[in-house]
Amino acid sequence: MAEEKKQEFWRWTESRWKDPHMDWKDAHFITVGIDVGSVSSQSVIMADGQIFAYGNMRTGSDSPNSARNALAFALETTDMPEERMDYCVGTGYGRVNVPFADRAITEIACHARGANFIY
Repeated sequence: MAEEKKQEFWRWTESRWKDPHMDWKDAHFITVGIDVGSVSSQSVIMADGQIFAYGNMRTGSDSPNSARNALAFALETTDMPEERMDYCVGTGYGRVNVPFADRAITEIACHARGANFIY
């Protein structure tokens, strides 16, 4: 008899997206932001200042690995190699553990930058 799988009500669906109208090959500068939080890890890839792709997934017990996984998850929607990144910023609880980040910035500073970008 098959074992019934219990539904996890606390777990959200991991998500990712890529702008179908953009091509990273046309970009002059590719920036990446990695947010390693205590519960979730996000990555956003920007091409010339515009959002190109992002990924959101659950954080694991290893912050550096969670950062790598979040970036890989977003990159899977593109054909862009990781080496194409020009600059990367780490933020969130695990910001100092993003091994490939050029800089670590607090969440508050990133929220301010994000609000400025949106509005």
